[in-house]
Parts: sequence; structure tokens; C-alpha cells
Amino acid sequence: MNRQHESWLGQLSFSVTPILNYIHRGVPDYTIHGADHCREIESLARDIFKKCNSRTRRCNTSSYEEYLVLASAWLHDLGNILGRDKHNKTSCDIIDKLGTKYIWGLAPNAVELVKWICFAHAVNVPIETVEETVNVEGKVKLRFLAALFRLLDASDMANRRAPLPVYELIKDKLDEETQKHWTSHQAILDISYPEDSESIIITVIDKAKAQFAVDIFNRKLASVRNTLVSYEFPWRKFDLVQIEKVPIE
Repeated sequence: MNRQHESWLGQLSFSVTPILNYIHRGVPDYTIHGADHCREIESLARDIFKKCNSRTRRCNTSSYEEYLVLASAWLHDLGNILGRDKHNKTSCDIIDKLGTKYIWGLAPNAVELVKWICFAHAVNVPIETVEETVNVEGKVKLRFLAALFRLLDASDMANRRAPLPVYELIKDKLDEETQKHWTSHQAILDISYPEDSESIIITVIDKAKAQFAVDIFNRKLASVRNTLVSYEFPWRKFDLVQIEKVPIE
């Protein structure tokens, strides 16, 4: 991104971090959904932008498009502060309610585009709902950006999202469904997007335990695959790779 967009993003992330610190009052038993989740999405997005832009493809992104995605990383889960139900819609409502008075660095011409990306990160929103392109600071590939963001959000699935010490303290209070999320994330070490490969690599220590989270990831990838492929996105599928345990028995 150029210096102006980097500056705006810095202001934006700084201004919403106090809100993100209180996200779990709305989703107390969930795995991490606060500022660390946003940082992880931003880091992964920057890596993917760099790799995509290393060659001429339809998925190449402009500085403004990258700003839209990274801004969405910091705004998409704000709605969780008021509860999980329809949190994607609530995030859009919060953006409107707080506006630029409280959310610094949100360019006026980016507000509606960021809201679309935030709204469409939920898998129950058909990605075709999002306009394919809009003319703002050049032609913005809005549907592709929304599809990419849904994948980025799903890609934060490694064990850092479910800290084991925290789990040990609260596991007796978690319902069965929530337990599956925690234990499944704990079995995943990493997710990466290798260069010169069509496969996303999900590295795990236990395929059986990881499968619950992997199935969720697969559904989200499937929901946007056609859009990503149409823009020559390099990664079309994923491979599950298990690290062998140390033979100490």
C-alpha cells in the first residue's frame, strides 16, 4: 500500500482497538475474535497480496483495494460486542453509528465498500450479492475482495485462537459444540499459502481432532471458490498435512 493508505490503516486500527478489547463481552465462550484475530488476518492478507502481485493476474490488487481489505480486517467483527447473531450486519451498523468521529482513518469513499466486505464475510451471504466491480479510485474488484476476505477470515484457524491454558480454566463451562471449536483449533499448527502451488497447506498434529475446524474452512472456501478462480487466484484447494509424533513410546 502507499503511504497515505498505510497511514489511514494505522489510525483505523488504533481507534478501534479499545472496542475490540471488549468484543468478548458479547461472545464470552468463543475462541479469539479481538485485535489478535484482526492482526493475523492483516498479516496473512499482506503476504497473499505480495504473492499475487508478483505476477500479472486478474487478482492483482491496487493500493486502494488492499486498504479496503485491511480496513475490513479491523472492522468486520465489531458486531460481536453486541452478540454473535447477525454480527456481520451489526458490524455495518456500528460503522455507521460511530462514523469518522470514532473510527479514524476510514476514507469517506471507502465506507460503503468496506461495509459490503464486512457484511459478506458471513458464509450465509451469497457472494453473488456483492457487485462485481465499482468505479471508485479506478475499478475496484469488490466481489473478488469480499470473496478473498471471507477466505482470509476463515484462514485464522491455528491453535493461537484457542489458548490451552484458557481452555483448561473454562472447559467445564463450555457446551459440546463450543468444545469442538476449541479442541479442533488446538490441533492445527499453521495455515500457509505457498508460492507456485495451487494448494493451501493446513498443518496439523491430529487430523481427527482438526477435522471439525477444517470442515468449516472447506465450506467457506467452497462458497467463494468460483469467484476466486475467475480472478486467477493461485490457490484453488487445500491439503491437510499431519506432522508425525515423536516416537518416544
